[in-house]
Amino acid sequence: MSHKIITENRMLELPDSVAHALARFDQIVRRIHLWRAFGWLLFMAILGFTLIAVCDRWLMISDRFRFCLAMLVYVIGLALTWWLTRKIFRLREVAEVALSLEQRASQEQLQERISTTVELADRHRSGAKYDHGFSEVMIQRVAREASERARCLNVETLPDRTPAWRACKFAGI
Repeated sequence: MSHKIITENRMLELPDSVAHALARFDQIVRRIHLWRAFGWLLFMAILGFTLIAVCDRWLMISDRFRFCLAMLVYVIGLALTWWLTRKIFRLREVAEVALSLEQRASQEQLQERISTTVELADRHRSGAKYDHGFSEVMIQRVAREASERARCLNVETLPDRTPAWRACKFAGI
């Protein structure tokens, strides 16, 4: 059974277990980036407004300086928001997700079968000639092996959650 994935006006036909593993891994990574962004933005907001309050209390700053300091905190907050959320909303290529998943999994588990399956599916879809040693049988065999390996893969444990935990710790969550 195959599953079709649409990426940038292209459609790839991948085995169901491979497509599910890639989609789930990408979803988890995006959620981790969201928590990371939330933690750092909350920490920055707390730090910025604490700085304004301390300056206002101990330095007796003027209204104009307070306004400029608040604007600086807002601008830094917006820049940080853009920088941290760009990974959440960026569309990733299927091959990029496959490589990322394989980097997190042990070498014995996948042996680059998923990324090879994605690349061969893309080559097969584009109608590339198989004169460089690629045959239909080989493509189907690699896809079947990737499907078997993806079924045994626990995708939930693969992504690195450390950056999100660190950001949430700093924010006090």
